Order: sequence, then structure tokens, then C-alpha cells
Amino acid sequence: ERLDYPAEQLSLGILEGDSEDGTHALVEAELPAFGRRFRSARLFKHDLGFHSDRPRWAPEIQPRRRSVLARARNRLLSLALADEAWVLWLDADLVDYPPDLLRRLLATGKQIVVPRCISARTGDTFDLNTFKLARDADTIDWSPHVRDG
Repeated sequence: ERLDYPAEQLSLGILEGDSEDGTHALVEAELPAFGRRFRSARLFKHDLGFHSDRPRWAPEIQPRRRSVLARARNRLLSLALADEAWVLWLDADLVDYPPDLLRRLLATGKQIVVPRCISARTGDTFDLNTFKLARDADTIDWSPHVRDG
């Protein structure tokens, strides 16, 4: 809802799965209000059977976790898309983003755009899941590949 893009032009699709904290019921209660604000608002439930007592960033669970996330996103795409031209993924743990985020991404004119996510606490790059760093990454000039920060 922080996006400055006209809400009546946005469709909202939410997939909840495997949570044990009442998330589905909370979102379900808000769904009518979302439906009044957005072009459409749909909630889906799909459990994939992934639970871990390890922190979600623990290296040893990453292959399984990444696989589950990819399957969940594919499922959401297959259920939620009707005639939408673009998809913007906003993960549940994202705490802040500029209101013009969608406009910035669309302004690139590119088919796929990955914003740089940084830790609010440290300023370090946070989301390393959309690319793999080269072994000598610290010696490479990345500036030709980075736009707007």
C-alpha cells in the first residue's frame, strides 16, 4: 500500500503456506478491504511441508529453502495471474522501500529488474539470492551493471 502507483491498476496475489502464526486468517480478514482498494485481491493457501528449527539464512538449509520458495512463487504465478503484464515480488520480510519503487522498475524498460536490497541495520547488500558472486567479486568493477544505487 506504500506504492505511489494507482492501486486500482494493481492486482494483489498473496500465497501463504506452512506458517503457524495465524497469517492466513489475518490476511483473509483484510481481503475485502484489499479488494476495494486494488484491481483485484486474492489469497491462496499452499503448504509445501517446509519447517526448520535453523535460522532461515543458515547455509545448510538454503538449497531446500530456495527450492521451496521457487515452487511457492511458481504456484502463486499460476494461480494469481490473469491478464497482468508485470509481476512485482515483495517478500514478507521487506521492511522499507521507496513509494516510487514500481515506477523506477518500470522506467528501466527491461523485462527483468532486480533491485538492490540492503540491510537497514548495516547498509550491506542483503538479498544475495538473485545472483552468484564471482570468486574475485571484490576486484571487479560492477558499476556498468548497477543502476540507481
